[in-house]
Amino acid sequence: QVIKDHIDSLKFDNLKLVLGFVKGKDFKKIIDILPKNAQYFFCKPNIERGLSLENLANYGSNCGLKFSLYNSVLEAYNSALSSSFDNDLIFIGGSNFTVSEIL
Repeated sequence: QVIKDHIDSLKFDNLKLVLGFVKGKDFKKIIDILPKNAQYFFCKPNIERGLSLENLANYGSNCGLKFSLYNSVLEAYNSALSSSFDNDLIFIGGSNFTVSEIL
């Protein structure tokens, strides 16, 4: 909820969410609190425990999200970056493993 509140406090034109998760975590709960009008860039962290893109695609479809799938965090980030304008916000999260691949 803290992340959603922070995103809500910022001014931007379009929100791009680069998200990857690990198996065993409640990814649905996280996606459920995020803005539905964002563009989602689902990816799989480069670890064995990375949640499959199929799980993310199924849930994204059920929620009516606008999303695309990427085999790597870097690929998802680069796609979000290349489709963004100066006043857009790119958020990277879901799992610390996802974030660490960009840092």
